[in-house]
Amino acid sequence: MRRQIIPQLFCWLVVLAGVADVVVGVGSSAMADQQSDSPQEQVRQAAEEYGCDPALLWAIQRSECDFENPKDCMSSVGAMGPFQFMPGTLEMLGESQADVWSYYGSGVVACEFVLFLGLQEQKSLDDFVFVFADPSWGFIWNEDVPQATQVYWDWQYYKTAGF
Repeated sequence: MRRQIIPQLFCWLVVLAGVADVVVGVGSSAMADQQSDSPQEQVRQAAEEYGCDPALLWAIQRSECDFENPKDCMSSVGAMGPFQFMPGTLEMLGESQADVWSYYGSGVVACEFVLFLGLQEQKSLDDFVFVFADPSWGFIWNEDVPQATQVYWDWQYYKTAGF
């Protein structure tokens, strides 16, 4: 269920935050340069280019789809790619938007979402879980406290590992 709702929220936040223009243009020549890089490097590039903590972005991505090949990241409800975008989300973003099957392209949109929520500003586990899984946000990660906790600890691990 969470894989169905999260990508829809990504899209709304991108549109509401006015960041859709940031994602436009990621699909052409800039995207071609990213395709040959490893998944980790593509996520790192998206995070660094848009001011997001790369370790946090990688932790979130790994909680969504733990495959190296983005084409393997297809859920039973239709969510696609490394950050699990739904077709309706892609439709709202338009054809000229980021490539959902690319770690870099989908990482750009995910980064904007992380920044909008202020996730990387949450230093304690309790604060992070509150923002990540708080029911007052509605349908972000379906109030999944275990996933939020795992993402937090993975984030801490990746930071100390130098991701």
